[in-house]
Amino acid sequence: MSVAGTSDTKAHLNLLIGLEGPRGPIRPYAEAREILGSGSSFQLVGGLSFRLH
Repeated sequence: MSVAGTSDTKAHLNLLIGLEGPRGPIRPYAEAREILGSGSSFQLVGGLSFRLH
C-alpha cells in the first residue's frame, strides 16, 4: 500500500521442493511450498504432468 509516496514493503522467504516420477508420457509429481513471514502458509500439491504434441 502506498500513502503520500511511502510504501510498506515486507520481505518473505519462499521455500520450494518438488519430485517428479520417471520419464514417460504421463509423470506424477509432488511439490511442497512454504512461505515464511507475515501471513505464513504451507501448500502441498500433487498431480499428473503430460506433454502436448
